[in-house]
Amino acid sequence: MRKERMAAAEPIARDIGQIETSLNHSLLHIGSLLTNIAKARLAPGTRFGLDIGMEASNRLSIALTTTLAAYQQIVDVHAALAVDRSKVGLDIVGWGPEYCPRALTDNQESISLRLVV
Repeated sequence: MRKERMAAAEPIARDIGQIETSLNHSLLHIGSLLTNIAKARLAPGTRFGLDIGMEASNRLSIALTTTLAAYQQIVDVHAALAVDRSKVGLDIVGWGPEYCPRALTDNQESISLRLVV
């Protein structure tokens, strides 16, 4: 019975991890785009006015805020699923490398974690 519950829960854990990764990548790309717009204005010889890219930057700031709000919602979903996991008897005492952020040792080498139930 536990094995079946674990099998049913595994795709959920994988999906939430992929969503978290996707949102982190989105945040990185939004930041990069904002930076590159500012760099283009400052690039020698471009003669871009200070207003060039401002509308796009304003819209990107909204996209950034929206993405951060979405990320917070996914964090809240993760917490709600943790409560549900406990209710169905799937408490986890350790995490696997596929579903949780990598832990780093003091010398910054990544280590793998294993699921322990």
